[in-house]
Amino acid sequence: TNRPVLIEALTYRYRGHGAADPGNYRTKEEVEEWRGRDPIGMVEGWLVKQKVLKEKDVEKIHAEVQAEVDECLRFAEESPWPAPEALYEHVYA
Repeated sequence: TNRPVLIEALTYRYRGHGAADPGNYRTKEEVEEWRGRDPIGMVEGWLVKQKVLKEKDVEKIHAEVQAEVDECLRFAEESPWPAPEALYEHVYA
């Protein structure tokens, strides 16, 4: 349909806001409680329980995703910095 759609996505950040934020303001129990409610982990568990995937399949997917993220990070770190004027490219507002 061509109607407006609203998606509310409630999320939880497992780590601090950045490298300088160790996230000590939360307990390990709180973080573990939220990990147990993680939708990705819940779907993985459900797929294994339904015998759609095996645990080794889930591990393989995790490894493939990590490899892709590592490759993206490597590419970004090896790429030259953009020119300062690139800051204004593709800005329409």
